[in-house]
Amino acid sequence: MAKLYPYQRIGTDFLKDKGRALLADEVGLGKSIQAITACEELQARRVLILCPAILKEQWKAEIEKFYPESIASFVSGTQGDRFDLWQSDSQYTIANYELLLRDFGLIERQDWDVI
Repeated sequence: MAKLYPYQRIGTDFLKDKGRALLADEVGLGKSIQAITACEELQARRVLILCPAILKEQWKAEIEKFYPESIASFVSGTQGDRFDLWQSDSQYTIANYELLLRDFGLIERQDWDVI
């Protein structure tokens, strides 16, 4: 379990309590870990993370560092590869923004607990 700073605990609780919320802290204050911790504490089974392609590895590393029992996977490859990956049983599915445009039909068919 991640050890959060007090301001991160406030952000995490905000995300959990509001149901629908965005976290807009300054760069470097730990928005990723706050979002991941909120998902863990909500016991979200299917989480979709959409981010710039350059940050996909960082998201996966954060999840594995603080919650090693959680499974995170990337969506990439050919359209056929991506079809199978969108349907995987990973708790965290990480994709870059461009795939939202290409695979919107596949994404909206999934039952996401958190996006």
